[in-house]
Amino acid sequence: MKYRQAKSEDIPAVASIFLHAFSPSVQHFLGKPLQNNLSICDIFNFIRKVEPQSFFIAESDNKIAGYLIATRSMRLIWLKAITKGEIFYWLYRWLSGTYDIGTGPIKSIIMHKALFLTNKHNYRTTSQAQILSIAIHPDCQKNGVARNLLTLGLSYLEGTNEIKLEVRPDNSAAYNLYTSLGFIPADKTTDSQGDWIVMVKAN
Repeated sequence: MKYRQAKSEDIPAVASIFLHAFSPSVQHFLGKPLQNNLSICDIFNFIRKVEPQSFFIAESDNKIAGYLIATRSMRLIWLKAITKGEIFYWLYRWLSGTYDIGTGPIKSIIMHKALFLTNKHNYRTTSQAQILSIAIHPDCQKNGVARNLLTLGLSYLEGTNEIKLEVRPDNSAAYNLYTSLGFIPADKTTDSQGDWIVMVKAN
């Protein structure tokens, strides 16, 4: 297994892994499977361009086995999305039908984010560093790939005051992995799908 930073040509495979790993969330928002992964590709490509060191890939036999996004600043990513006009590009792609996502799902996503951000129990970290997303291809799970990716991500995030991530209460495998790497539960928050455990790791 090889580990490296993501390249633009990796993104479609990464998006496919994401859609498989988080299919219940996609179904929750869209009410149906996503017909194409262009919207996910656009978002992941943007993150990779803003903070290329944050995007890690696990590769085996020239196939993507998993990925990790470990950003030092979520605030910077949102700021760049606005100042670089990326949000308007995504809006254009949505309105033109490129993403094959109707107005209903967009409203659902906005309400979901509003609920998440306004929740009074939403944990406020001392830094913007975050394990934003991690997923492993089904054929490569239980082989230490997730741990190795997280170790690389944590190394990249050294020097930040605190690292945050969120995990569902029923995802015991992920919870146990995060705990073994020094994360501790700090709070709980809620979105339209249910509860999240907020975990943090002090540097």
